[in-house]
Amino acid sequence: MHKYERFIIYPLLIAALFYGFSGGEMDTTAQKYYDEILSGRITAENITVTESLDVLNEEGKFSASLTQNPEGKGELILNNSEGEKRIKMGTGRDGGGGGMLSVYNNHGNIVIHATQTLPDDEGEGGGHGGILIYDRDGEEFRSYDHTD
Repeated sequence: MHKYERFIIYPLLIAALFYGFSGGEMDTTAQKYYDEILSGRITAENITVTESLDVLNEEGKFSASLTQNPEGKGELILNNSEGEKRIKMGTGRDGGGGGMLSVYNNHGNIVIHATQTLPDDEGEGGGHGGILIYDRDGEEFRSYDHTD
């Protein structure tokens, strides 16, 4: 062996042994995808959720859900211990850009809905507060809003 060959051969041998014991291609955390992750605690600066983020109680029933409606606007749904919807908060639908709050009764029917008024057919008005009160069967009982 020549005088300087060992400076080339031995490092290459060590690199080949390391690569052989590592199992070939090495994965990083960013390259792995999981269907389910179980953890006691997760701390992160930024988490991106594409469909919904759900909180389950000990019985596996939904306590809360951060999701989007069919129009792609955000909604927060809070449930009771049985997993039944009781409060829904989100952005308005039907072209309304304001927020909305809905309260549900024990029958699963909406009883109070607070939102903004919508513009008329000519695009005038709208943007005022409005409250709709329903009976226990979900039929509109009274509504209150700002009138010009």
